[in-house]
Amino acid sequence: MGAIRVYKGLYARVDDAKCVGCGRCAKECPASVITLEARHEE
Repeated sequence: MGAIRVYKGLYARVDDAKCVGCGRCAKECPASVITLEARHEE
């Protein structure tokens, strides 16, 4: 997967190109701060 990168243990960013929308990150987030949003294809 590898869609999330954590920087200095302080914050994380999601690489939209690698995200497949599986929700695994939200389930495993220890702080429960990740949520999923529907993608809008253009």
